[in-house]
Amino acid sequence: MVHFVGAVGSAFKRAGDFRGRSSRSEYWYFFLLNLMIQVSAFALDYAGAYPVFTTVAAVWSLIALVPGLSLFIRRLRDGGYSPWMSLFALAGPLGAVVFLVLLCQPSAADKPAAVGSHTPLAANAVPSDLSGRQELPDHESKSRSSALLLGFCLVATLAVVLGSVSYAATQASMREAEAQAVASRAAAAASSRASAAASASASADAARQAAAAAEASRLAKAAQDQREAEASRTAAASQAADATARAYAAARDKLVSEGWNEGPDGVFYQWVAADQTKCPPYQRCVQLKVTTPEGCPNGVAVQASELTAGTVTGSASAYSSGFLAGQNALVTLTTYDAHNDEVSIKKMTCQ
Repeated sequence: MVHFVGAVGSAFKRAGDFRGRSSRSEYWYFFLLNLMIQVSAFALDYAGAYPVFTTVAAVWSLIALVPGLSLFIRRLRDGGYSPWMSLFALAGPLGAVVFLVLLCQPSAADKPAAVGSHTPLAANAVPSDLSGRQELPDHESKSRSSALLLGFCLVATLAVVLGSVSYAATQASMREAEAQAVASRAAAAASSRASAAASASASADAARQAAAAAEASRLAKAAQDQREAEASRTAAASQAADATARAYAAARDKLVSEGWNEGPDGVFYQWVAADQTKCPPYQRCVQLKVTTPEGCPNGVAVQASELTAGTVTGSASAYSSGFLAGQNALVTLTTYDAHNDEVSIKKMTCQ
């Protein structure tokens, strides 16, 4: 028979052994240790004295998980059952009953042999009588030590539980006294409020004055809120205008960086190279591309002057097709003076 300390030590030493065997005493001593720890922690936590013991119990459960599982498998195998019977855990309460029965079974080697079978004695066995029974080693002293240690553990656990229950009762009494004190304070506060209400009822003129002052304050606050709302709208409009201006400036800078010339009324233009200009048949012309940062859906009207040796000798005008922001359109200016050598932009208007 394995004593208490030996059983616990064996469980941890053989934590990785899932193929061996373990006796009933090994399993139930380890189970008893777990039970004492969990019950003590629950009792102390319920009493409110040492909430940290719940954490200790959780940590212990993690530590004892693998040793307990391997011990469970070895106990099933020792009783002559397959470890696959652990799947009975899926059966809920019924599985717990099945496990209780299986784990309480003696070792397969200690079960009565079938009729007609016999177990040979070891070579050094000394039979005590003619029946062939073998004398067992004396474990009386170890059993007595285990019994004393087990009794001490049970008494200690009982003392902790009783102390926790007593502390819980004391805490409940203190909470009840505190609840009575709170109720007394609430009653005193209610009495004070009733007295204040009676005093306010006796001072009707003061109440009317207070109401008038409150109404005046409300009207003043409403006017203030209106002014603040107007200021907020003005600020929002200013911010929107600033954002629009920044967006326009960014678009303008982008067009300038791409080689566009800024013309009148915020219209940008680029001259088309002479070798890429396509004029109507039998006419002289110049072409330019126009664009604006916001686009011009109705097109751009362009007016220009024809120059000969720096002197204005004629004029030309044309319209582009409409375009959106980020797009451009082509304008063709037809010149009628055969001697002009330059065209100067006078006016550009987004229609």
